[in-house]
Amino acid sequence: MPDQPSPARRRAVRVSPALAVALLALLVALGGTGYAAIALPAQSVGARQLKERAVTPGKIVPGAGVELVYTRAANNVTVAPGAIGGGVATCPHGTYAIGGGAGTDDVAGVTVTESLPYNSASHSFSGAADAWSVHVENAGPQPQAIEVYAVCVVAARASATY
Repeated sequence: MPDQPSPARRRAVRVSPALAVALLALLVALGGTGYAAIALPAQSVGARQLKERAVTPGKIVPGAGVELVYTRAANNVTVAPGAIGGGVATCPHGTYAIGGGAGTDDVAGVTVTESLPYNSASHSFSGAADAWSVHVENAGPQPQAIEVYAVCVVAARASATY
């Protein structure tokens, strides 16, 4: 019986023309990127190198130029002794709440029990938040004033999933 080639020899790899072209294209693309990464000095491409009107507001990714607006509720909220109470800090028109809290002056017995985004239009804790809601428990013997605040962001639109 003549010698049979081993299974590994029978499966010789044949490079198709399409695979050869694809590998060549990959090498050229990686080579160009690699060259640019080592040939260009750090911070060499910036505002001076951009053509006039190359970057327009429509080309900027939403959130790239975020403007924070810090606001506080207009009035302090007084929480009776042994009670839970709170208030809402509403963001200026066209801004949305991304955070908030309450100033309790570190009074013993005053504990924040709830601090979350609030939709003042629907009076609910769902939807795009344009306000921040805070409730505290006053376990002390005296009424305590708290100050509710919100951190707001200017945005074209907002949505919420929670």
